[in-house]
Amino acid sequence: MLFEHLHLETPIPLLPLTDFTQPIPPTRWLYEPWIGRDALTLLLGEGGSSKTWISLSLGLAAASHLPWLGLPASELHAVLYIDEDGQTAETVRRVQRLRNAYSTDNPVPESFGHVAPCGLHIDNPRHYSAIVETALSLKASLIVFDALIRLHTKEEQDNTGMAEIMGLFRGLMRDTGAGVVILHHLSKPNEQNWGNFLLRARGASEIINASDIALGVSAHGGHSILEVCRNRFIHESAWPDKLKITLEDSGDSTIVRANAETKVEDAIAAIIKHHLESLTVRATTDQLSSLGYKFSHATIQRAKKGMIQEIT
Repeated sequence: MLFEHLHLETPIPLLPLTDFTQPIPPTRWLYEPWIGRDALTLLLGEGGSSKTWISLSLGLAAASHLPWLGLPASELHAVLYIDEDGQTAETVRRVQRLRNAYSTDNPVPESFGHVAPCGLHIDNPRHYSAIVETALSLKASLIVFDALIRLHTKEEQDNTGMAEIMGLFRGLMRDTGAGVVILHHLSKPNEQNWGNFLLRARGASEIINASDIALGVSAHGGHSILEVCRNRFIHESAWPDKLKITLEDSGDSTIVRANAETKVEDAIAAIIKHHLESLTVRATTDQLSSLGYKFSHATIQRAKKGMIQEIT
């Protein structure tokens, strides 16, 4: 028998062959193509890059059936926001300011559930069950975790341990039917990982490997840049342009606003013009960085080659 060496009382159920001939079900999006209900998403960024502002605005927008960063809302979605990285008073202040930007008359929607820091660990079975029950009672379509480092008891550098943790987040998606967004910090940049969020993600490589979508956010003076670093649901050629994120304060409200960021070809052309072939990738990178642009070496190299071919 195929599985007799596993000493199982019953065989593992196999998918019927008809399942492999059916059309692939479409991806369920909350905000296409950035946030999916069928996705385990990482939001990667350093401290001060506006990760929490972005994720709180996501949760409130989805729970209020409002656009987010200029993207239309698919429908009204309940959101569970589990905050283990902040301070309750500061989170309340931010939520109030974000809500005031939407409407000064409406309270925080009941479809937005916030869990203040209380020491939740996803690898604690009691805590896991509590998260599932809370999400199901809220009928959540999305669960946001802020931040990964606070939500487990494993060693972050251990691939085996982190594979278990990321597997639990996968299990949470199956048990609740909700998408998951996890905020995660970056390590310090060096010459090898500069400009690459996937390489800079702190901890074991299994954290990145387990994700369906990875978004990177970086601070640039008075604004941040949000970009797609991985998306298993669409081809890389269809990834959206980077977004320039600004926090606009007005009285007692804060608006998280997004505009399409300048493409790498436009940024390069603006600073090097006729000297494209003579400058190294590193020199181009430094000049772009000084102007507030941040692209990987590979992206710059591809753009330069394409522009050279057009010129010649």
